[in-house]
Amino acid sequence: MSGPRKTHFRGKARQGRRVPVTYRIFSHGEAGPDLEATTRNIGVGGAFIETPDPAPPGTSLVVVLTLEGGQRIEVSAEVRWIVDGDLDQVHGMGVKFLGLGPDELRTLNDYFASLPQAADLDELIG
Repeated sequence: MSGPRKTHFRGKARQGRRVPVTYRIFSHGEAGPDLEATTRNIGVGGAFIETPDPAPPGTSLVVVLTLEGGQRIEVSAEVRWIVDGDLDQVHGMGVKFLGLGPDELRTLNDYFASLPQAADLDELIG
Protein backbone atom coordinates (compact mmCIF):
# COMPACT_ATOMS: atom_id res chain seq x y z
CA MET A 1 0.00 0.00 0.00
CA SER A 2 1.67 3.20 -1.13
CA GLY A 3 0.62 6.80 -1.19
CA PRO A 4 0.97 9.85 0.98
CA ARG A 5 1.62 9.21 4.63
CA LYS A 6 -1.27 10.18 6.87
CA THR A 7 -0.56 12.43 9.84
CA HIS A 8 -2.17 11.59 13.16
CA PHE A 9 -4.24 14.39 14.71
CA ARG A 10 -1.96 14.36 17.77
CA GLY A 11 0.83 15.69 15.55
CA LYS A 12 -1.06 18.90 14.85
CA ALA A 13 -0.43 21.86 17.14
CA ARG A 14 -3.46 23.46 18.78
CA GLN A 15 -3.78 27.11 19.79
CA GLY A 16 -2.36 27.76 23.26
CA ARG A 17 -1.10 24.22 23.72
CA ARG A 18 2.58 25.11 23.28
CA VAL A 19 3.92 25.28 26.82
CA PRO A 20 7.63 25.48 27.75
CA VAL A 21 8.75 22.40 29.70
CA THR A 22 11.83 21.14 31.44
CA TYR A 23 12.07 17.40 31.91
CA ARG A 24 14.41 14.86 33.49
CA ILE A 25 14.68 11.23 32.44
CA PHE A 26 14.89 8.63 35.22
CA SER A 27 16.98 5.55 34.49
CA HIS A 28 18.21 2.97 37.01
CA GLY A 29 16.98 5.18 39.88
CA GLU A 30 19.03 8.17 38.73
CA ALA A 31 17.72 11.47 37.35
CA GLY A 32 19.37 12.75 34.19
CA PRO A 33 20.09 16.41 33.44
CA ASP A 34 17.37 18.99 32.87
CA LEU A 35 16.30 19.04 29.22
CA GLU A 36 14.30 21.91 27.73
CA ALA A 37 11.52 21.47 25.20
CA THR A 38 8.05 22.69 24.28
CA THR A 39 4.74 20.88 24.23
CA ARG A 40 3.00 20.75 20.90
CA ASN A 41 -0.25 19.69 22.51
CA ILE A 42 -1.23 19.34 26.17
CA GLY A 43 -4.23 18.22 28.18
CA VAL A 44 -4.88 17.21 31.78
CA GLY A 45 -3.94 13.60 30.96
CA GLY A 46 -0.66 14.23 29.21
CA ALA A 47 1.22 16.04 26.48
CA PHE A 48 3.17 15.68 23.27
CA ILE A 49 6.65 17.04 23.98
CA GLU A 50 8.47 18.16 20.87
CA THR A 51 12.13 17.09 21.13
CA PRO A 52 14.72 15.88 18.62
CA ASP A 53 15.72 13.00 20.92
CA PRO A 54 12.60 11.39 22.47
CA ALA A 55 13.03 8.85 25.26
CA PRO A 56 11.78 5.31 24.54
CA PRO A 57 8.24 4.25 25.51
CA GLY A 58 8.03 3.20 29.15
CA THR A 59 10.63 5.74 30.31
CA SER A 60 9.84 7.59 33.56
CA LEU A 61 10.13 11.39 33.55
CA VAL A 62 9.60 14.36 35.80
CA VAL A 63 8.12 17.21 33.77
CA VAL A 64 7.96 20.85 34.86
CA LEU A 65 5.36 22.86 32.91
CA THR A 66 5.65 26.65 32.82
CA LEU A 67 2.26 28.21 32.06
CA GLU A 68 1.58 31.80 31.01
CA GLY A 69 2.08 34.09 33.98
CA GLY A 70 5.03 32.00 35.19
CA GLN A 71 2.95 29.40 37.03
CA ARG A 72 4.87 26.10 37.27
CA ILE A 73 3.55 22.57 37.68
CA GLU A 74 5.84 19.60 38.37
CA VAL A 75 4.44 16.17 37.53
CA SER A 76 5.67 12.61 37.10
CA ALA A 77 5.07 11.20 33.64
CA GLU A 78 5.65 8.11 31.51
CA VAL A 79 6.54 8.07 27.82
CA ARG A 80 3.72 6.22 26.01
CA TRP A 81 4.70 6.66 22.35
CA ILE A 82 7.28 8.44 20.21
CA VAL A 83 7.57 10.02 16.77
CA ASP A 84 11.14 9.98 15.45
CA GLY A 85 11.16 8.47 11.97
CA ASP A 86 13.16 9.86 9.08
CA LEU A 87 9.98 11.00 7.30
CA ASP A 88 8.40 12.64 10.37
CA GLN A 89 8.45 16.45 10.27
CA VAL A 90 8.14 16.72 14.05
CA HIS A 91 9.97 14.51 16.52
CA GLY A 92 8.89 14.01 20.08
CA MET A 93 7.14 11.86 22.64
CA GLY A 94 3.63 11.44 23.94
CA VAL A 95 3.67 11.36 27.73
CA LYS A 96 1.00 10.38 30.24
CA PHE A 97 0.88 12.46 33.43
CA LEU A 98 0.86 10.42 36.64
CA GLY A 99 -0.52 11.57 39.97
CA LEU A 100 -1.63 15.13 39.29
CA GLY A 101 -3.05 16.52 42.51
CA PRO A 102 -6.25 18.56 42.79
CA ASP A 103 -4.37 21.88 42.84
CA GLU A 104 -2.43 21.00 39.67
CA LEU A 105 -5.60 19.78 37.92
CA ARG A 106 -7.40 23.00 38.85
CA THR A 107 -4.49 25.09 37.57
CA LEU A 108 -4.39 23.21 34.26
CA ASN A 109 -8.18 23.36 33.84
CA ASP A 110 -8.15 27.11 34.54
CA TYR A 111 -5.38 27.53 31.96
CA PHE A 112 -7.26 25.54 29.31
CA ALA A 113 -10.48 27.45 30.06
CA SER A 114 -8.61 30.70 29.37
CA LEU A 115 -7.60 29.59 25.85
CA PRO A 116 -9.55 30.82 22.83
CA GLN A 117 -12.19 28.41 21.58
CA ALA A 118 -12.67 27.64 17.87
CA ALA A 119 -15.38 30.31 17.55
CA ASP A 120 -13.08 32.84 19.24
CA LEU A 121 -10.31 31.97 16.76
CA ASP A 122 -12.67 32.62 13.84
CA GLU A 123 -13.34 36.11 15.21
CA LEU A 124 -9.60 36.77 15.67
CA ILE A 125 -8.80 35.64 12.14
CA GLY A 126 -11.86 37.02 10.37
